[in-house]
Amino acid sequence: EAFKVLGLDQSATPKQIKDRFRELILKYHPDKNSDPESEEMTKKIIASYEFIQSKVTHA
Repeated sequence: EAFKVLGLDQSATPKQIKDRFRELILKYHPDKNSDPESEEMTKKIIASYEFIQSKVTHA
């Protein structure tokens, strides 16, 4: 689910994950996007990124 939110395959490298996270945050951040769902999407992106990072660092 976390990789799906970021639009990545589970084989993505740490750099690809970080780059995609930054790209999506810039796109969906409520300060940059007036869509009412952008805040919820931003929360999902952050939660997904943190989940993936925790799995990478504890693997």
